[in-house]
Amino acid sequence: TLKEGWADLKDETADGEGTWEAHWFALSSNGELKVFRDHESSDDELVLLLHLRELQRCERAKGVDFYDFCIDLVSPTQTTRMRPIDRGDMQAWLGVLQTQMS
Repeated sequence: TLKEGWADLKDETADGEGTWEAHWFALSSNGELKVFRDHESSDDELVLLLHLRELQRCERAKGVDFYDFCIDLVSPTQTTRMRPIDRGDMQAWLGVLQTQMS
C-alpha cells in the first residue's frame, strides 16, 4: 500500500446534490484506489474501486468546494470527488496519485 487514510467521499445524487461521508482510502502499487466504509473493511466490503490507468486526470477541485481541499478523479464516464482532512493531506494524496498516473 502506497498511501492510505481517511477522506470524505461525496455521495452524488441524480440532481447533483450530495452529502459527504468519511471513508477509508487505500492506494496500492498496482494503481488501484480502493474506498471502504472504514479501515477494518475487507475487499468484500468495497464501496468503490478506481483504476488510475482509466483516469484522464487527477486535480484539485475547482468551484464551490475549492476551499475544502477536494480532489477530482476524472474518468471518461464520471468524476469522483474526495476530500482529504486538510491541505497537507490533500497535497500528499495529489502527489502520490499523480505520480502513479504518470
